Amino acid sequence: MRESKAEALADVTVYDFSGNPLTSTFPINERTSTEEASLDMSPAVVDNSIKGSVDGSVIREQRSLFSRSYDLLYGRLELRGQVVGLYSVGLPTNFIFNAGRDTQRNAMLLFGVGMAAVLGIGLYLTHQLTKPILRLVRTARMVASGDLTVRSGVITGDEIGILATSFDEMTARLQRQHLSTIRALTSAIDARDPYTMGHSVRVGQLAMMLGRELGMEDKRLARLEIGGYLHDIGKIGIRDAVLLKPGKLTPDERTIIEDHPKIGLAILQAVDLPPEVIEFVQDHHERLDGSGYPRGLRDDEVSIQARIAAVADMYDAVTSERPYRSPMTPGEAVDLLRSETGRFLDPRVVVAMSEVVDEWEERRKREPALRGFKLPDLDLPKVTV
Repeated sequence: MRESKAEALADVTVYDFSGNPLTSTFPINERTSTEEASLDMSPAVVDNSIKGSVDGSVIREQRSLFSRSYDLLYGRLELRGQVVGLYSVGLPTNFIFNAGRDTQRNAMLLFGVGMAAVLGIGLYLTHQLTKPILRLVRTARMVASGDLTVRSGVITGDEIGILATSFDEMTARLQRQHLSTIRALTSAIDARDPYTMGHSVRVGQLAMMLGRELGMEDKRLARLEIGGYLHDIGKIGIRDAVLLKPGKLTPDERTIIEDHPKIGLAILQAVDLPPEVIEFVQDHHERLDGSGYPRGLRDDEVSIQARIAAVADMYDAVTSERPYRSPMTPGEAVDLLRSETGRFLDPRVVVAMSEVVDEWEERRKREPALRGFKLPDLDLPKVTV
């Protein structure tokens, strides 16, 4: 029994049929008082333990032993189906209470960990479900604000993925239609002068190529393209006698021509366009030394859009045929731009032009839209009034 006690939490006592203890793991020694060492069963406990209850439950009793309160459970000791004695198992009452509290604490801890895990998994799943929806909402807001270059990029096999794909396709179609409408408008303006057909489209495409060479993002490239298409829209307000004059302009005629950025800005005020587009239209004739028009900006006052516009506009102008001069070769045009570097033009943009000039000229030969168009000769019936 002593060896068993070394590894057991409870104390066990074996009794004869009279309730007298035969052996026990309780710490009984010579200094233990008779009262403290009294492990004898009471007659009632003996009787109930021998007979057992109807449902087979054991007898429970709470006693004070060795200056501590114990909970004792009594039962019949059987070997091979024969009752050979009685036994009791005792645990300190405070141990039972502590064990109950520990069990309760562990149960609560386990419950808390479980709830935290459930909440964590729930939040993760919710995030995974709402992430594409939120991305689609953000994209829709950006498109509503006028940025037709943005795409949601949501690719899933569920209904959200189908909706996002349809939305991206719709946005791409709107962007194409938007650009086509602007190109048609500017082509109509360029058509007033057979020598400038396709000029606005070329400036828009070249400006976008220069912006890409300078590392600009897609949204800003799209605004450079639109700015290039619209940069000469103010010429619609210049009368033909001045706009189409083949010879040298008088000072008054030069002043009229230099009003076309202001006219363009006035035309576009009714349209909700990004600031970068407005800067392109208004400031494409500004120069770094302040000699440009219409505002006479200089140095840092000239935006990067205006700096790109100046190079693209000048390059296309000098490489296009005019009634009063022959077009320059690409090499001659780049040399001219370099000679204006620092005084009129931004050195970074001129370097970018020299880097893309070969690719640009290949595109210009290959793409009909960059060569402009000619109005067909229409044999219209004469109307007599």
